[in-house]
Amino acid sequence: MPEFYQTHLRSCLSPAQFLLLLLVIQLLQALKTIKLEFLVANLPIPIQTESRRRKLKRFLSLSELSFEDLWHPILVEQLHQTYAPGARVYVALDRTQWKQTNLLVLSWVEQRRAIPIYWIELSHLGSSNFKEQKKLLLKALRPLKEYKVVVLGDREFCAVKLARWLKCQGVYCCLRLRCHEYLQQFNGDWQQLKQLGLKPGMQTFFRGVNVTKTHQVGGFQVAACWRGKYRGKVAKEGWFLLTNLSSLQAATRAYANRMGIEQMLRDCKRGGYHLEGTGLKGTRLIALLLVMTLAYGSATFVGQKLRQRGLAHYIARPSQSQRSHPKHSNFYTGLYAFSWV
Repeated sequence: MPEFYQTHLRSCLSPAQFLLLLLVIQLLQALKTIKLEFLVANLPIPIQTESRRRKLKRFLSLSELSFEDLWHPILVEQLHQTYAPGARVYVALDRTQWKQTNLLVLSWVEQRRAIPIYWIELSHLGSSNFKEQKKLLLKALRPLKEYKVVVLGDREFCAVKLARWLKCQGVYCCLRLRCHEYLQQFNGDWQQLKQLGLKPGMQTFFRGVNVTKTHQVGGFQVAACWRGKYRGKVAKEGWFLLTNLSSLQAATRAYANRMGIEQMLRDCKRGGYHLEGTGLKGTRLIALLLVMTLAYGSATFVGQKLRQRGLAHYIARPSQSQRSHPKHSNFYTGLYAFSWV
């Protein structure tokens, strides 16, 4: 674990709490699972199994385990090491669901991967609403106040109320519209987005338009882009992006970063910590997500340092000639470096 992680965690937790947190994070890196039974079975403390289970449950119920106190100061330090104040930072909003668990997450996207900023558990299955999205954003955007934040979201999150609220907060947004939404240019007729004639290889930018007949949100731009043939394949459909960014290139470049959160969720699930294996709910689930986020951030930071020092090829397969980016992410490199060492 990086030294600045340990310094901050020691200042927030008692020595016993810090050591137990360190043990659990090391177990996550070694076992690559978040399932409580596996953690209990492998926790290297010489007490009975039931005692270990109760100990972990008590630990995950501690009020000290909060994103605001433990994770956000560490995240701010990583941001300071990456960006100068006032730089543009991309954050992506997404939701993941399995069985009866439904989570909403906001993540910082960097180098085609994302790092969680904040998780909340939804009380229902299915899509989130504006109230829940606002609750998450109010908590997650606090550590980013020194930067120009761009919030990215797919079609589930393109509620015009969310875009209007983000603009009032001084935050940029780039949210994908559904193709059945309507657009009005310069007090003209309303047109459905799918009737604008967008085809593969085309892109256009509509400035100062009204969007949706119901709410008629104005003062935004709509970027329309359909990628042309690439490696013999054509995308099934184009993007219609509601944004307050100033150009087509800025909007499409920003939204391309959103795919990093898909990779992050894959890493948290079957590609890394097998998040779906947990049966926890409520406070303990959020605490375990915090521990997983600390482990994920630590592995990503270590992987980044190994790559900068030219050591990544000892752990991960090297880049292939036809690829524009490394085959394995910094997270993969950092996670498997623990096993290799």
